[in-house]
Amino acid sequence: MAKKLLEEEGKRVGVIHFNYIWPFAKGTEELLKRQKKLLMIEGNVSGQMQGIIRQETGILIEDTLFKYDGRPFWPEEIVEYVKSK
Repeated sequence: MAKKLLEEEGKRVGVIHFNYIWPFAKGTEELLKRQKKLLMIEGNVSGQMQGIIRQETGILIEDTLFKYDGRPFWPEEIVEYVKSK
């Protein structure tokens, strides 16, 4: 839903959602390297998936939006964060 809201405002947005971690998805490194900007949205405080991506690809995604209160992200939270960048 956040992707749709951002696209309605004229922003080009892509989304990668990992359904599983192991085996790590082939082609992830190449896909990430083609992007102009990367944002990690993760539902924990320690950035576990961010660390796995760096471990497996060598790419550090520095722009992060973490939420660690056990609640899901609302699309508006993501849109607001992206707009603030």
